[in-house]
Amino acid sequence: MSKKWWIVVAVVVVVGGLGLIGYQYIEGRRQARAEAQAAMETAVVRRDTLRVTVDATGSLVPNAEVSLAFSSGGRVIEVPVEVGDVVEASDVLARLDDADAREAVAQAEFQVTQAEIDLASAQIEAEAGVAQANLDTAQVGYEEAVALAAIPGTQLTSARVSLEQAQDGLADAQENYDTAWDSARDWELDVRWRKAALENEREATERALENAQYNLEVAQANYSLAVVGISEENVQNTWTKVLNAQVALESEPLQLAQLELSLAQAQLGLESARRALEDTVLVAPAGGTVTEMNIQVGEMAGAGQAAVVVISDLETLVVDVNLDETDVAQIVVGQEALVSVDAFPGVEMAGEVTYIAPTANIASGVVLYPVTIRLTPGDPSANSGQAPSTDSGQVLPVRAGMTADVEIVTASQENALIVPLRAVHTEGGSAYIDRLVGGRVERVEVELGMMTDTEVEIVSGLVEGPALSLVEGDVVIVVASVTQGSEQMFGPMRMFGGGH
Repeated sequence: MSKKWWIVVAVVVVVGGLGLIGYQYIEGRRQARAEAQAAMETAVVRRDTLRVTVDATGSLVPNAEVSLAFSSGGRVIEVPVEVGDVVEASDVLARLDDADAREAVAQAEFQVTQAEIDLASAQIEAEAGVAQANLDTAQVGYEEAVALAAIPGTQLTSARVSLEQAQDGLADAQENYDTAWDSARDWELDVRWRKAALENEREATERALENAQYNLEVAQANYSLAVVGISEENVQNTWTKVLNAQVALESEPLQLAQLELSLAQAQLGLESARRALEDTVLVAPAGGTVTEMNIQVGEMAGAGQAAVVVISDLETLVVDVNLDETDVAQIVVGQEALVSVDAFPGVEMAGEVTYIAPTANIASGVVLYPVTIRLTPGDPSANSGQAPSTDSGQVLPVRAGMTADVEIVTASQENALIVPLRAVHTEGGSAYIDRLVGGRVERVEVELGMMTDTEVEIVSGLVEGPALSLVEGDVVIVVASVTQGSEQMFGPMRMFGGGH
């Protein structure tokens, strides 16, 4: 083989070796670039609504719930509803035996009627002036007693003399009668011819005796009248009658008022009895769903016992959560909230803050404030009426008792340019973001806006020109966790694209 040939072979070998080395070098750099890009966590700049939220966890509960019980005891005779039934206001839920209550109403009605009669009678007497008439009569009697008490002593003496004369006349007549009777008896056998004359004498003396007795009775009556007329006790008695009649007249309005009060009390008793009768029927105070029933027909219900029936408003559900002092300071009634439940992962329902407790609950030294978030109702015809809606209007059949995660929106910015918070770096009081363009990293200085725990709004690039401003769809580096080979590669890249 000639020397020239060996030179050619040597050149070919050298060229081939150089080519192989160059290929390996280029391939190595390509692989290093790929590895570096694979080691970077990137994110796409997007436009969306950025929300600052306070997060909490609670359970879905009915918006309103009422526990009902009988106010009086008795035997249950009817339970027309069961758990799950939807009821309207005034629907009967349970009924007690009302026989005793009805009897009490009848007795109360009788007492009202009697009180009405008593009052009406008193009013009639008042209108007729009965009390005034009684007073007038008593005054007349008193005046007569006073007049009799003023009779002169001579009249009393005359009455006494007349009485004594009548007594003497009666004694004489009795003596004449006895004499005539004895004479007639003595002479009846011996002197028959004088019998008729003696009989006439005896009859005359008998009539004289009767007249004397009559005169004595009249004299005694006149004397008694005269004596009574001057009796101080009689005057006092007639004056007492006047006072009593006057008191009765003056107290007539009070008596009417007392009778009116008695009627009012009887009417109150009737109302109470009627309420007791009404209380034997348990009715729904408002519409809702029966969620608990603790009584059966035949059982005895006690007055004031635990809830017999529980009615819940399942049309609108709420979430009750507890927030600490820091979080509750950011919350106001009316703020928007987003609610999600484990049963529907990835789906958010609309809600609103409706209540913030004015005082805190302190447990184990932790201060917590109860807050209520009401879900926005959707289509009430969906499922059992428990149908809150999502932001997109989707209706979900959620149920009370489900665990709910709540995000209360304290601030929001629509159509915001959003990047992950970890993509933002600061240097010299300025913020910048590393943007990945064609395998090269470019630094873009930015102005930050609203910020959450994980994301931040980019208000604008500080340097004018589209090449140095972020736009929607840009890819930014979140975490640059690169290998040593990659770091060697990024040196030249940053040099061309803008370094740290």
